[in-house]
Amino acid sequence: MKYSDNKEETEWIAWMCNKIKNKSLILPKYIKSINGNYVEEGWSVYNYIKGSHKKNNWKKKKNMAELFHKLLKNLSCPIFFKNRKDLGQ
Repeated sequence: MKYSDNKEETEWIAWMCNKIKNKSLILPKYIKSINGNYVEEGWSVYNYIKGSHKKNNWKKKKNMAELFHKLLKNLSCPIFFKNRKDLGQ
């Protein structure tokens, strides 16, 4: 479980994580509430991903980041993202 200060953003992240399908990239799968929402009373739930941090594995991390951004490219940018004021110019 994770608390969210921004329901709209968390709903989009949950939708995006559940939409992207790729065997090389493991993303959490968010679970909808009985009301059909990813966020209820500020809380979201997603599956646990077993793994460990590997130090100095920069090439693989870079490749995974590039793959993630390539997969995001096909998704539409949400309106809330365009309205954010806390992102660098």
